[in-house]
Amino acid sequence: MHEATFSQAILEEFEGLWNSEAIRLAIVPGKEALSAINGHLQSSFGVNITPTAVVDAMTRSEVPKEIRLLVADLAVFSTESVAEIDRLWGPVPDDRSDILFLVLS
Repeated sequence: MHEATFSQAILEEFEGLWNSEAIRLAIVPGKEALSAINGHLQSSFGVNITPTAVVDAMTRSEVPKEIRLLVADLAVFSTESVAEIDRLWGPVPDDRSDILFLVLS
């Protein structure tokens, strides 16, 4: 395939994907999007938003189900004792105890 033909095919595929709001939201990196929004807000209005402010402003319905489930699982996990974790997952090998420390701290 000629390079120009290949480039045109890729551009057409991208434009087709970009027409879907769900796809746009999936492929735009959130950190970069927030940074660009912040840049615009700072230059236009002299205000700044933080990731924490965005999270605080979100309603439950705006949080994807997968994220709500993950947070719920982490809350349960954080209340488990090391003995309970060992019972459920098996003991952590001695040479990997650093991971258990990081997970539990």
